[in-house]
Amino acid sequence: MKTPLILTLLLFLSVNELQAQLIFEKDEYRSRREKLMDKIPDGIAIIRGASESLAGLPFTQYNNMMYFAGVEIPDAILIVDGEKRESTVFFTIDEHHADGENISLDLVREPVKITGIEHYRPYLDFMQCAKDVSGMNLDWFFEQFLFKPGHAVFEVAKHWDEATKTLSLEIKQTQDKWEDVPIYRIPVQLGFYHPDGKSVEKVWLKESVEKFEFKFDKAPLLVRFDEGNYLLKELIYPQSED
Repeated sequence: MKTPLILTLLLFLSVNELQAQLIFEKDEYRSRREKLMDKIPDGIAIIRGASESLAGLPFTQYNNMMYFAGVEIPDAILIVDGEKRESTVFFTIDEHHADGENISLDLVREPVKITGIEHYRPYLDFMQCAKDVSGMNLDWFFEQFLFKPGHAVFEVAKHWDEATKTLSLEIKQTQDKWEDVPIYRIPVQLGFYHPDGKSVEKVWLKESVEKFEFKFDKAPLLVRFDEGNYLLKELIYPQSED
């Protein structure tokens, strides 16, 4: 069983003047997905599309879905598997609805042929497929990132104690000011940069405030929170001189 690095790319940016058909040739999207696979050789990326507006506003797909797939269909989800080097797109939309939204019926009928994405599955198959690909029970992941609003807001503070050769990190989740936004259970990679190289430690965040300590011979030159920038987040991280 592989241990996946799950990238949650749930961005809330808009794209103007989108088309019902693919904007670029499908080989261009395939090339973009392959470059993403190169970055996650033993992991998967889960890219979530936008939902339709409850206020009746025109549908606008999220940037990442447009960039990697070009699929302008509400609630579409894309899995990019870096280990198997293949992708799966999930969506469910009937032809009458698609026609009313000016979505290509060819895309609805033959998504693999039109997009060049290796596999298509109905939307309701997504959770089980993600579990099969990862070999893990990901209910906790979906509950936080697909079924709850908002995103994590982290406040990070660090301190180096020269006497004990200890680096202390305090990580706060401050997003609980918004209704129904959870305190996330989430793995985070910490990058420690030294004169002779870099080390990376993974920690799990489960509480609103977490404290971690690390022993080093010398204070790291740089400490990066979320090494690799995998998480959708806001980050407050003042860099001290200690």
